[in-house]
Amino acid sequence: MSLTTLPNLPLKILVVGDPHSGKSSFINTLLKFFNPNIMVETCDVGRKAEVGTLLYESVPVSSANLLLFDSAGKPFENPDDLNTLKLILQGIKTGTNLVENYLTNKIDLDNRIDAVIFVCRACEWNSVSLQKFVKFQNAVKETDVKGLPFNPMIVLTHFTESMSEKQFVDKVTNAVPFAFLDNPKDLSKDLKPQVMEACKRISRQFKAWGFF
Repeated sequence: MSLTTLPNLPLKILVVGDPHSGKSSFINTLLKFFNPNIMVETCDVGRKAEVGTLLYESVPVSSANLLLFDSAGKPFENPDDLNTLKLILQGIKTGTNLVENYLTNKIDLDNRIDAVIFVCRACEWNSVSLQKFVKFQNAVKETDVKGLPFNPMIVLTHFTESMSEKQFVDKVTNAVPFAFLDNPKDLSKDLKPQVMEACKRISRQFKAWGFF
């Protein structure tokens, strides 16, 4: 069990993935799932520019005792990106500019990560993205963070009715947990049944990790 699973301490989950993969939209959807009456204005995360999220921010989900961390899109294709990931897992300060000064921050143990979710657009999930995920997974394994699950969860966003879950699951090994999410366009309304089911699957994974 992770140290941050002690009573009254939230589970800290890092959300990572390529630029514009739907990380912030995914976080917004989870906020709506755990807080159905939340207003859409309070669901905004990150400070955006055309390049995506700029600042490293945490989003509290008090009803589920979670802290979700929104990160800048990184392809994890070079050593610098992977070293950045390892630093973030150990804990960096919120408000850090993710584009300019990732690696100049001291470790902030209060923000040490407990679990990771890897986000990818469903239409872009292929052998190349799978190889990228394996590199990412290996970097997580190499990070000396006590209690961190070695198998991050994969969330495929922008999932449509024409897609089959089986075509994606067959491409994954090592029993990596999966969820498929059709990103809602209007969070002021109730979540659609298929979105609710995806969020329930993600919530069950949190429990499987042993956090609540």
